[in-house]
Amino acid sequence: MLGLRVFGPPLAAGGVVLARMFVGSVLKWGVVALLLYLAMVKAALPGLAVIAGLMTALMPQLLGLHRGGMLRH
Repeated sequence: MLGLRVFGPPLAAGGVVLARMFVGSVLKWGVVALLLYLAMVKAALPGLAVIAGLMTALMPQLLGLHRGGMLRH
């Protein structure tokens, strides 16, 4: 979805593309924060389990998607 939002319109200036990517990233983390709130407060799930699940979900990104990640050969 972020790719469609950033690169969907015709070519734009670098600042515009950077601003769109920033807005998309802020929206993404806003959704993550909202879901964490809903999971811990409204659904009354244990905080440690929710945070552990978040860390587990983000682990592939940290280990493999970045340059020089631990899973690169």
